[in-house]
Amino acid sequence: MNKPTPFGKKTFAEYEKEVNDYKEFNLSKVEKVELTAVKDFEKEYNNAAETHTKGMRQTTEIDSAVNKALDLYDAAGKSYLKANARYQEIENAAKELGVDVPSKIEALKKDISQSLKDIDNASKNLIKIKNTDLV
Repeated sequence: MNKPTPFGKKTFAEYEKEVNDYKEFNLSKVEKVELTAVKDFEKEYNNAAETHTKGMRQTTEIDSAVNKALDLYDAAGKSYLKANARYQEIENAAKELGVDVPSKIEALKKDISQSLKDIDNASKNLIKIKNTDLV
């Protein structure tokens, strides 16, 4: 059996040894690859789960921030409306006295209208965000 084969100069025994060595090497290599694949899978799964949890936490924080912003806009809007009522009192008193409303106060009155529009637009956008059911 130590005669060269038609495929080359190696003997059948040499080929048989190489095949056996190759099988043993591949089996251990496959086992390592499978163990590595399992570890890689677990690592990626844990990373995904952790990132998912962080995302959910951020979403909850966004929802809380939206609610807080809506409350603040509501309070600011109410304060602007009260300020507008006070302006009306000042304007009526100035007419009775025959004097002009100070220009600084008139400028603030104009700002009230724009601020109320800004609050309304921002609140509408926040309500849209809130209605997307982030959580």
